[in-house]
Amino acid sequence: MPKIQKAFKFRIKTNTEIENKLTRFCGSARFLMQLEYKLSWKGGMLVDVDYLYTSQTCSCCGHTSKENRPLQAVFKCLACGHEENADINAARNILTVGQTGMACQANRVGGRQQEPARNREEVLSKAS
Repeated sequence: MPKIQKAFKFRIKTNTEIENKLTRFCGSARFLMQLEYKLSWKGGMLVDVDYLYTSQTCSCCGHTSKENRPLQAVFKCLACGHEENADINAARNILTVGQTGMACQANRVGGRQQEPARNREEVLSKAS
């Protein structure tokens, strides 16, 4: 092996590695297509949810902060003190975002214009 390759330690990906990545991507895309098909056949609906910051957002008050996750599996809100498993908290946030998106989509189909609230704190301040 030439010295230049040894010094930089680079490697060109083979066609097999590229094909494997494409197969994995196509496999997950095919799974989502099949899932959407089955749900529509049974009367369900597949909702695409933006999952960013769901593990850092409190499911009770909506406060978002990196410090809400002191440990990998623990969620503790700095604003309201709510404490539970981080995965359960994130699942509740994803469910809320999904249901909000479905409600707003139903309103658009019915002719009404409504945008989902970005933060629960905004909703609470408007309600009071």
